[in-house]
Amino acid sequence: MNKRTLSSIFAALILTMVLPSLSSAHDIQLAAKEIRKMPLVSVTPSIYVIHGMLSLPTNDNGAFVNNPGFVIMPEGVVVIDPGSSTDAGEILMEHIRNVTDKPVVAVINTHVHGDHWFGNHAVRKAFPDVPIYAHEKSIQRLINGEDQDWFKLFTRLAPQAMASTEIVRPNMGLKGGEALDLGGGTFNIIYPVEKAHTDTDIFIEVPTEKTLFLGDIVMNHRTFGSRMNESLFAGIEEATRIALDRPNIEHYVPGHGPVGGRDMVEHALKFVATIRASVKKHYDAGETDFEMKDKVLASVDEYKTWYGFDELGRAISYIYLEAEAQDFESE
Repeated sequence: MNKRTLSSIFAALILTMVLPSLSSAHDIQLAAKEIRKMPLVSVTPSIYVIHGMLSLPTNDNGAFVNNPGFVIMPEGVVVIDPGSSTDAGEILMEHIRNVTDKPVVAVINTHVHGDHWFGNHAVRKAFPDVPIYAHEKSIQRLINGEDQDWFKLFTRLAPQAMASTEIVRPNMGLKGGEALDLGGGTFNIIYPVEKAHTDTDIFIEVPTEKTLFLGDIVMNHRTFGSRMNESLFAGIEEATRIALDRPNIEHYVPGHGPVGGRDMVEHALKFVATIRASVKKHYDAGETDFEMKDKVLASVDEYKTWYGFDELGRAISYIYLEAEAQDFESE
């Protein structure tokens, strides 16, 4: 990466770490101003990303908790995961207007979780007819009521930050395996496994830019997120290996945390593979999830500074249940 990219990443990380805890309306307004200064990171000359906060949505962080990005193609802009609120999406739209006068021709949402699609509203306000793509399972789950579930959750956690947000679901279903021609460029849609972080996760490959958008299957400096109950950890490991197997990729954009190279993805793979292997080892020794917890956590001690490390007790329990289920299936 160039010096501009590295300095932007550093600035984003500093902002993530030092944004103060706020309470009054005045302080929230001040925080919003700081959030609008979050730097736009140039991944390649055509791909840009804003590194959102690693934490859960709050009024203090403006509910800006994912990595919205966009790709400039010859005939238009393709937005990927436009933000976790309408305000976040509008910040992204401001950056797009500052970089190019090309129209937004498509949006792609990497999975069903609200922090990756609430920004759809901001794009649709500017471009009312823009198609919004997601895996067909995402669309069906949202239609079945998860859109309201996510909206209620985010509104409870960050009511001021979510005040202007309206639900705009994706409307163009994907299965995986498509090569979409968007804006005069190709976007390869990869549905790596049936279930990983969720059962709706897609990778988005931009071959001309040697870039892979990973969604939340791979995160950087963040563990598994707060919705581990719907994850399959074996699937996360398998899908991460698939990401590494894609040829000619130089830039990897995680759903949370700084953009990186192959080493970032390998580090994430080591994390999930190590914790799964450690749980399996102690499971085979006849230990319960409670008995093995401290030993499993010690096996991934190098990740203790990652956001969410203190919630890994729940992950251990879920991975234990996966090992148990696999044991029953093999009998």
